[in-house]
Formats: sequence, structure tokens, C-alpha cells
Amino acid sequence: GFIVALLRGSRYKIISIPIQIYQLIFRGTPLMLQLFFFMYGPYYIFGFSFDRFTACIAAFAINYAAYFGEIFRGGIGAIPRGQYEAAKVLGYTRSQTFMKIILPQVVKHVIPATGNELMTLVKDTSLAQVIAVKELFDVATSAGSKY
Repeated sequence: GFIVALLRGSRYKIISIPIQIYQLIFRGTPLMLQLFFFMYGPYYIFGFSFDRFTACIAAFAINYAAYFGEIFRGGIGAIPRGQYEAAKVLGYTRSQTFMKIILPQVVKHVIPATGNELMTLVKDTSLAQVIAVKELFDVATSAGSKY
């Protein structure tokens, strides 16, 4: 999520716009749909499929990276410009400014939201059971083909 936040904050539109689209899609679609997509989509699109565990890990990682990216982007945006200016006056490089001044403050800002999102992640893992029960999907498919 932190890398997503840094990429979204890029000055280069060729980097930031695809990240914005990624976040828009993965934060705007239901996790259940994403789980089904990662489980069954690769087979229909590319002719191979992931095992259920890998599909769940991929769906959760990509989904929650979008959410955590937005949390960290908000944390970075909450730091006043004066902090950057003060670091420049002190002669810090951009990386020193980020690591010694900005990042410690960002961590303080994002801890509550990160904790909330981690609780949501734990609760959402129950959705993984849906794709783990393949028979449910097979029964629905066979019932649909009969009628």
C-alpha cells in the first residue's frame, strides 16, 4: 500500500493516472467479485487457473493495497508544507527529508486508519470460503444449464 501511495503521488502522469484507475477499480468493486475474478477469470481469459489459496491471496493483496495506498496517501498529504521547507533550509536531501521528518509523522497519522482496515481485512477473510466451496458454484452452473 505504501508503494501505491508513493506511485500515486508521482509528478509523472504516466505513473499516477494508472494507479488512480487501479485504486478506483479495486476500491469500487465488491471484494466478492474480485475473488471470483481471480479464481475463475484467468482460466477463461488465459486458459490457466490459480489454486484457491493463491487466488485468495492475490485478490486480498491487490484489493487491500488499493485501500492502504489511499490511507498512506492521505497521511503523506496531511503533513504541512512547512515541514518540507524546514528540511530544505536545514540542508536535507529529499530522501533524508522523507525518512527523518515526513515518514515518522505519517506513521503517527495512519495508525488509526490502518488498524481499522486490518480489522476489516480479518473480517473479509470469511469471503474466501465462498470460492473454497467449489461445489456451490458447480451446482449453480448445472442448475442454470438445466433451465
